[in-house]
Amino acid sequence: MMAPTRSQCKNVINHPTQATLSGIEANLSQAKGNLEQSGLLAKSKHFLAKILDGRSIRSAKAIGIGNFGDRAKSNGSLQMALFLAIREQFDSPKASCQDPVMNPTEVQFLQKVGVEVPELNDLSSRETDLEGDDVVLFFMPHCGHGLYNNLLWSNWDPQLLKNLVIVGNDFSKMVILEKHEHEVQALLKYREVADSVNFPAAGEDAFSDTSFMSFSGEFLPDLDKVKPAYDHFAPELVINKH
Repeated sequence: MMAPTRSQCKNVINHPTQATLSGIEANLSQAKGNLEQSGLLAKSKHFLAKILDGRSIRSAKAIGIGNFGDRAKSNGSLQMALFLAIREQFDSPKASCQDPVMNPTEVQFLQKVGVEVPELNDLSSRETDLEGDDVVLFFMPHCGHGLYNNLLWSNWDPQLLKNLVIVGNDFSKMVILEKHEHEVQALLKYREVADSVNFPAAGEDAFSDTSFMSFSGEFLPDLDKVKPAYDHFAPELVINKH
């Protein structure tokens, strides 16, 4: 399986002292308080509600958040606190989180609060939850080009992408050299047609250059059906957890 790496997700903490379940709960509660105090939590919920336009979030998926078990002001803690708050606010019946560096206590905490921890994957398989009328939220701030590109490539259909909302690095601000463009064609073509709403400024590195991205059109540009292969962006993906 391919998965987010430490280098691609800037919020990863290198093997912190493993926290207790109660410690993680207290940490995320404090992180949520920080988001409330900054105004980012309320504004994010408001922006997302406008994008949803009355639709429900069928599934919320967190990708590459990293460790979140200590330090309430760490990127991982702030991101996980926001992810869980969004899941609660919009009453998503399904939630999951994948990251190669989560420790056993963090995994146990997620399972305790009803968040599944699936096997790591590279997002190159079609997302079946996108079929229908409800939304699938992919919460993946600061992840690598390849993961974004795989997600879009594997679901390159206007009816599917209408039901996809991405919280991630603002594609319009990504600088990609022409010689590397062939590796991320889905990402480049998506950013030409996507609607993007910047995250509210809150002075948090955890959400720098982050946007809500969605698609509301009827047509998509043609895209090569051959599965993407990576060279320049390959270091952002790894074969296994170790």
